[in-house]
Amino acid sequence: MPRWLRITLVLLSILLFGIAGLIAGYFYRDYQFKKTTLSGEIKISSTPTGAKIFLDGKNVGKLTPATLKKIKPGKHTIKLAKQGFLEWEAMIEVLGGEKNLVEAKLVKKAALEGKLEGGREREKKKAPLPPDNTPPPTPTQLSPPNGQAYPDSPEEIQTTLQWTEVTDPSGVTYSVELEYFQFTQWHPWRTITGLTSPSYTWTLKYETQRWRVWAIDGAGNQSEKSPWWKAHIFPD
Repeated sequence: MPRWLRITLVLLSILLFGIAGLIAGYFYRDYQFKKTTLSGEIKISSTPTGAKIFLDGKNVGKLTPATLKKIKPGKHTIKLAKQGFLEWEAMIEVLGGEKNLVEAKLVKKAALEGKLEGGREREKKKAPLPPDNTPPPTPTQLSPPNGQAYPDSPEEIQTTLQWTEVTDPSGVTYSVELEYFQFTQWHPWRTITGLTSPSYTWTLKYETQRWRVWAIDGAGNQSEKSPWWKAHIFPD
């Protein structure tokens, strides 16, 4: 190959890499601008419906189901309150231009009141209980399988996360942590707490995302967190 041709190919390669870097930088800056500047939405539903909605500790004046619009990007705390039910709370990260889905299952206070009544009876009998310092077992993830791939779709892609049910004499709730992968690193997405059943419906939005789960008993003891399981969306 002639020397002039080798030099031309090298210069052309450098030029192409430079152009590719400029394009990637443009898209990254555009993404960061939208993520940190545009407002987002939070669609909130609950079972049962009719719960008061609190955003970052403030009553928004709406009952579930409802959609909160023009939410500033960043981490926010959602709390739901309904008479006769325990308060439900979760933290989510709102990205600019994104629609976030929050689904909550409220727990009746009756079960907790029954436990408290039992405690009062034991107190009357002067039979103090020893402190509970034993964490519940760690839930085992069941589905979707680790590394599950979904074809891209114009519609929202939803999947139901499932794990083994664990028990404890004081009762058990579950917490699920969700993250997504973008621009060479993992980012927090949202953490759902207070789940009473071993499942959660997840709306997938990114090419690569992951989840893990753990259990918390009635005494506040927390199990070990399960390993991260991933899910992928592959574009056409």
